[in-house]
Amino acid sequence: MQTFPDHVWRDIDDHVETTYPLEASGAIVRDSAGCFTVLNSPVESATRDRYEVPPRVLIGARAQQQTIHGFYHSHPDGSSEASLEDLEAMHAGCAPSWPGVDWIVVGTRASRVSEVRQFWWDDATSSYRSKKLGS
Repeated sequence: MQTFPDHVWRDIDDHVETTYPLEASGAIVRDSAGCFTVLNSPVESATRDRYEVPPRVLIGARAQQQTIHGFYHSHPDGSSEASLEDLEAMHAGCAPSWPGVDWIVVGTRASRVSEVRQFWWDDATSSYRSKKLGS
């Protein structure tokens, strides 16, 4: 499980709350100096029950020599548990679809973040583990 600086969590919370009632999504990237940044998916790609991190966001990050360390999305008026669709996106057969990348699911109630869960690949068990973050 990766550790991200506080500003990453604040940026994700802000994006989730301003995109509500649609699903917010994006990527967490790190530059060559070790600084983390949150790349928000544009609101035009958001829907109520699906998320997409547009390829141009990922291509832009790689063009700037940023490495992808995480993906996040919200479940409006839902929990931070991974849905079947989330699990399918996280897997490539019996392996992670993005090795070394954590997945963050943010549950909301009304327009407020209610819970956050981080998922990471465990090589020892060949499966994802998760931890509910915060209080």
